[in-house]
This record gives sequence, structure tokens and C-alpha cells, in this order.
Amino acid sequence: MKRQDIFESFLLAGFECSSHRRNDGRRLDLLNATGHERWVTRDYQQMSAMGIRSIRDGLRWHLIETRPGHYDWSSFLPMLRAAQACDLQVIWDLCHYGYPDDLDIWRPAFVERFAKFCAAVARLIREEGIEHPFYSPSMKFRFGAGRVGRSGISIHQSRDVDSNSSISWYARALRR
Repeated sequence: MKRQDIFESFLLAGFECSSHRRNDGRRLDLLNATGHERWVTRDYQQMSAMGIRSIRDGLRWHLIETRPGHYDWSSFLPMLRAAQACDLQVIWDLCHYGYPDDLDIWRPAFVERFAKFCAAVARLIREEGIEHPFYSPSMKFRFGAGRVGRSGISIHQSRDVDSNSSISWYARALRR
């Protein structure tokens, strides 16, 4: 029996797609800063030419959902269509730190909005003809949860922790 691999290539590549706000309030957008946003087709063609058929890339939720429940896919569709044109398998990172400014990651509304966003992404990808999509729902929330868990402080308490605690920098970063 021939083994079926889950990924299209042994090597995987990834594009940095962080889009969070720093402590000073400045939002990072690494897809823009690295030029990948502009050169996505060329980047994907280079991966394919090197035999890398599976990659990780990300959506910028803060650009897609600027108003609750209203999705503008113009920042994502060029990436999705370029991946299809290059016949690449993409693991779509749905939330790599960044999220819309009106959300508070520590509140239940975040979970509800994120679930709706994920469902909307899945519908769009299906409508675009991707039969077997791969997703990474969030890149670093597990990291934050581990820090909170090891500190013995609940998520809501972490908003008021001493600035010298091991999780304060992470809690501050996520609030921005």
C-alpha cells in the first residue's frame, strides 16, 4: 500500500504575516512590509520552481473585517487565486496576532466574532473551488494561554498584573 502524504511536498515554506499592534499603538503588517502582498504571485512561482508545493500564508483579519460582520476580501483574494494558479497547497493562518481594533481578545465577543470570521473564510475558499483546505486558526494564542496558565493568573486578571510579571508584556501586546 502506497503511503499518502498529507502535504504536497516534504519541505514547507511560510510567509511572515503578523499584523498586530505594538505597545506604542503602531500596527505591523508584515505581508505589506516584506513586499509579499505586492509580489505574491512571483513569490508563489519561486516556491513552486524550487519544488516547495506546500506553504503557510496568512489573512489579515483587521483589513478584511473593518466593520463587524462585513467582509472585504480584496486583500486576500489575490493571494488565494495566486496559490491556485501556482497549484500550491496553502495552510491559511487565520489570525497571526492581528485582529480588528474594536475587539478585546480577553472577552467572549472575540470568540464569537472569530468563529464567524473563520466560517466566512471557509465559505469563501470553498466557493473559490478549494476542495481540501488547510487552516491554522490562530498562530500564537496557545503561547499566551500557556503563559497565563503558568503564572496562575486568570485571563481577566492578567489585564492588571504587575508590569514585571512574566505575562504582562504579552497581555499589553494583545490589548493593542
